[in-house]
Amino acid sequence: MKRTWVLGLALIVVMAFGLTGCVTFPSLTVSPVVPAANEQIIRDQLIILTDATDSFGVFDKFEYEKALVQAFVGSMPDGTYLSGLNSFAGTPPPTWMKNPLAPYCREGMNKSAGCLKWLGGNTPLSCALKSLKKDVEGKAGRGALLVFSDGEVFSRAAVLDACKELKAAHGGELCIFTVHIGNCSCGKQLMSDMVSVTGCGKAYDGYTLNNLAAIQGLVRDIFFGPKAAPAPGPVDSDGDGVYDDKDQCPGTPKGAKVDERGCWVLKNVNFDNDSAVIKPEFTAELDEVAGVLKNNPNVRISVDGHTDSNASDEYNLKLSERRAAAVKDALIQRGIDAARLEAKGFGESKPMAPNDSPENMYKNRRVELSVL
Repeated sequence: MKRTWVLGLALIVVMAFGLTGCVTFPSLTVSPVVPAANEQIIRDQLIILTDATDSFGVFDKFEYEKALVQAFVGSMPDGTYLSGLNSFAGTPPPTWMKNPLAPYCREGMNKSAGCLKWLGGNTPLSCALKSLKKDVEGKAGRGALLVFSDGEVFSRAAVLDACKELKAAHGGELCIFTVHIGNCSCGKQLMSDMVSVTGCGKAYDGYTLNNLAAIQGLVRDIFFGPKAAPAPGPVDSDGDGVYDDKDQCPGTPKGAKVDERGCWVLKNVNFDNDSAVIKPEFTAELDEVAGVLKNNPNVRISVDGHTDSNASDEYNLKLSERRAAAVKDALIQRGIDAARLEAKGFGESKPMAPNDSPENMYKNRRVELSVL
């Protein structure tokens, strides 16, 4: 009977070894993962929770987990986010490793990962999750929880309820990522269900994360997202140097000189009081306007005449019309088709400056060009 008992025990050990396997994590040289040109760090907080219970004390399972955690921590990117590293076991909670969320410190996280210890006892995963509630409460932003475990628990429902409580306490986006280390399909399913509770995150098989590329992929999945598109700058649709939100005369043809309003003004063509005669010194300005129109053959313009506030409205309207006609004729003489030009008078109704000084009144005795 004794021999039968010894053989039976040996068979159990062999079967357990065959199912679980003695696994070791390869020695890897890791360094901080750097975002690609199109990536940025999107994570505001990350809590790592590691399993140090009885089931991790056999066949180097805990050593594999610890080495995996160390490789991950060593690959975490530099950034201004919060991080924390915790363990749990079936021992009194004061014996668990507890590193609450704090500004990320590479040296501190590496040291904590190196100090992880197997503690033993049953798996109180739901209690461990609930113990993190105060740590995540009201953090908001974009948080993540990374759980390393075999998922072998007494109450699946209690674990999933604890995940829901954590998400509600966080108040923002809390994604759960899980790394399953073991061969129990029910545990693997639980850890996948934990991810589903938050609607974001991902479940991993820990035994596939045994190379540098896989570790870096895990880091990228958790920390990185597409780089935000730069905020759109001011738009200048017609390219006249005045942004659309301030452009009172949109559609200015290429090459036209505009004022601060974006309006095509004959800056050097102003008129004497009660006159519609174009002075000889304004020839160059009119030549330039004709050149712009020739370079933009599909553009039709309105030649708009204006006056100051001297004289009556009726008189000023007629005077502004004569000024517009004078400029129109001057452009026709420079080879511009009359069909591309309209002449309008606005009198004193659209001053560009207050009629409160001789200088401002001179500015108002002007002609402007607007695209039809």
